[in-house]
Amino acid sequence: MKQDKKKFKVLARHKWIPDVTITESCSKDDDRIRRFTATILGFRNWVLYEGMIHNNVRTVETLIKKATEIKNRILNKDYTVFHESVTISKQTIGGAQ
Repeated sequence: MKQDKKKFKVLARHKWIPDVTITESCSKDDDRIRRFTATILGFRNWVLYEGMIHNNVRTVETLIKKATEIKNRILNKDYTVFHESVTISKQTIGGAQ
C-alpha cells in the first residue's frame, strides 16, 4: 500500500507582492495548522510560518513584511539570507496562546 507523504494540502496561492508567491497550506491531520511558504524572485520553499493562526489580519501583514524583507535583501545582494532561518516565530504571528 502506498503511503501519502504529503502532510499538507494547498489552499491558496497569494500574490500580494510583485515577484513573490505565498502558498497557504493546511495540515491533513489538523485543519487548524497552516503552513505558509514563499517563492521569492524564483527562489522556492522559503518557509515563512507553520502553526495555528489566531489573527488573520496580523498574519497577512507579518507574512507580507517578512517576504518583502527577504526580497529586498536578495535584490540588494545580501546573500546571507540564504543561510539564515527566516521562519517567523509563533509569538510574532500570534500563533501561541
